Order: sequence, then structure tokens, then C-alpha cells
Amino acid sequence: MGAEAEVSQAPVKKLRVLALHGFRTSGAILQKQLSRWSPSVHELVELTFLDGLFPATGESDVKAIFEGPYFEWMQHNGDWSEYYNYEQSLAYIVDYMEKKGPFVGILGFCQGAILGGCLLACQIKKRVVGGKSPADLPPIRFYISLRASAALRRGTYLNDKGIKDVYSGDPMDVPTLHFIGANDEFNMPSVEYLQFWKYPTELHHRSGHRIEKTSSKVMAFLKRFTSPQS
Repeated sequence: MGAEAEVSQAPVKKLRVLALHGFRTSGAILQKQLSRWSPSVHELVELTFLDGLFPATGESDVKAIFEGPYFEWMQHNGDWSEYYNYEQSLAYIVDYMEKKGPFVGILGFCQGAILGGCLLACQIKKRVVGGKSPADLPPIRFYISLRASAALRRGTYLNDKGIKDVYSGDPMDVPTLHFIGANDEFNMPSVEYLQFWKYPTELHHRSGHRIEKTSSKVMAFLKRFTSPQS
């Protein structure tokens, strides 16, 4: 009985998760946004916040709420039909994960969610980007998409002719969690994004394009990947 009690009370090893911020914000801003999450969630995950590779090329939508500096992961043309510098950002993220990892999960908001999902797709499809191969990293076990991207009005995936083929074929066999807001102007693209993932868990809420508080569904999702410390 004593040995069994010791096993049951063993502390849960935290899940190391790389967190990618939204368009023209920063890792520090995402950290503040996620401070709204339940302490019980933070007991399960160790979040590492990474700043985008490029300083913001325009005004930030959150400047009245959060202080800069502000960063972005990529740029696009006027009608969102072409995207620039995303390969450099993907290579930058892979390089960071090689040096600071391993990470068992990846989380992103807005533009960060797009890059996180694309990186996972590149790992699964063994796609080399910017001279880096995500397939050389330890397998990413789960992906959390906090919201669609305002910078990608044609969908919530990286719909660029140079990379969009990584989403083709059968749905990708990695558990995913998707926050979908009923009043988010990108609600439908968020729903359409689910088609690329074999095991998507949907978390619907009534808010708009912002990070929502966590729920029991988030805890249930994360606990699938926890294990007692040896």
C-alpha cells in the first residue's frame, strides 16, 4: 500500500510547450494574455515564449493595452495572396527548438498559430524549410491553436503557393486543440482549419478574436500527455 501511495502522489512532470505570439505583439504580451489561464493549467505546462523574428513593420493593434516592442512572423501583399519571410521564421523556430528543446507541444495565437501548425505539418511531411528540417526534432505530440489569424483572411493555414502543399493528403495524425470564438470574425476559417487534423478537439466560446480563459476541456486535453516523474 505504501508503494502504491507513493506512485499515486508522484508529482506530474510539466509539459514543455513553445508558445508563439500573435501578429505585431510579442512573447511578453502572450505571457500576460495567458496569465488569465487557470493556475491548474500552469501546473501542467511550462510555457516558453519566443519573440517573432521581425520587428513590426506597422502599427500594433494592441498598443493601447500592451507596451512594445512588437514583432511579427511574416508579411504579406495587399490581397493576402502571397506571403514573405515565413521560411526564415520557420527555420528560426526550428533552430530555437533544437537549442532549447525538447518541446512536447506547440501553442500559438493568431499568426503564431499559423506558423505553429505549419511547422508541425512540415515535421510530419518531412519538409525542409529555410535549410532546416523540423523532422529532425523530437516529435511534437500536440498542437494548440488559440485563434485564427487576422493576417490570413483566406483561411487559418499558410495558404501560400510555396508551402500550402504540406496540408494536402490525409488529415494529420496529431492531437490538436482549437479555440473557436462565436463572435470572432475569423470563426469560419477556424472551423475549416479542422479538416487538416485527424483528432481535433474543439473548444467553442462566445467571445471574439482574443484569448479566452481555460476550461475543463483544456485540462482534459493536456492530461492526456502527462506522466508521473520517475
